[in-house]
Formats: sequence, C-alpha cells, structure tokens
Amino acid sequence: MEKERNYLTVKEVCEYIHVSRTTVHLLRTKGILKPRKIGGRVLFIRNEIDEYINGKEA
Repeated sequence: MEKERNYLTVKEVCEYIHVSRTTVHLLRTKGILKPRKIGGRVLFIRNEIDEYINGKEA
C-alpha cells in the first residue's frame, strides 16, 4: 500500500481535486492555494487542499 504524501506537485493537485492546471494556477494567483518551494520544486500541502475542498463544499 502506498503511503499518502503530504506534499503534492501541480500535476498531483490537478488529479486529486479533478481540475486543470489553469485552475490550479488561478487558485494559486488568488491566494487560495499557497505553494511552497522545496528543493527547487513547487509543492502544495495536502491538508491545505483538503481544507479548501471542505470549505468549498460547505
């Protein structure tokens, strides 16, 4: 069984919340999703994405 990762790439975020790269970029630009630069890579924290999803559904 694969362990769930805490950090996701843009591609993984797209697959996780079923949106396009453009939508992830817009969410990032609006400050809704806040990326982190780790080791030269742009990554998103899974918990923050989950909070966005749960807040959006409410």
